[in-house]
Amino acid sequence: MRRTSEEDFNALASRLKDGDERAGAVIFEKFAPLFFGFFLQRTGAKGIAEDLVQEVFVKLVGRIETFNPSVGNFTPWFWQIARNTLNDYFRERKNVSLSGIEDVEEDEFAIDESLDTKEFVSEILNKVKEFSEEDQDIFLMRYIEGLSYREMATALGKTEVSLRVAAHRLIKKIKNLYHD
Repeated sequence: MRRTSEEDFNALASRLKDGDERAGAVIFEKFAPLFFGFFLQRTGAKGIAEDLVQEVFVKLVGRIETFNPSVGNFTPWFWQIARNTLNDYFRERKNVSLSGIEDVEEDEFAIDESLDTKEFVSEILNKVKEFSEEDQDIFLMRYIEGLSYREMATALGKTEVSLRVAAHRLIKKIKNLYHD
């Protein structure tokens, strides 16, 4: 199965604007597992993660008219909605504890590799949970979702150069975990 390109997502967003429910279903199939893993890692609760995924897709339908492919690509635009939804959640629930984060199953990130690779990725994901929120965002967006630095810069409000440096440092940090 080929990877969906930004041009494909931009076209799907355009079709969704025109009321094409199938386009919405394709977007859901691609992003729901990624957002679920993102929210689960941050909240530690499957039920909350599921609710946040649902909220993001409700927001997508309500805001799809504001998406403009001439301004930027769909993926970073949609990730920004997800990040804002999470920020809103924590703003509304300031007493939510981030301790006790549940283990994230590797299939929740739609990783299609051998079992050994899945176990290794799962181990890395568990270690990344101990990193800063920014490092976790960079790891998920760059190495799980495969966003470009430009797309990440749009979603995170940072420069491409600063994200390249941060990603390089993150990889060194992960490598150091295995060399100590």
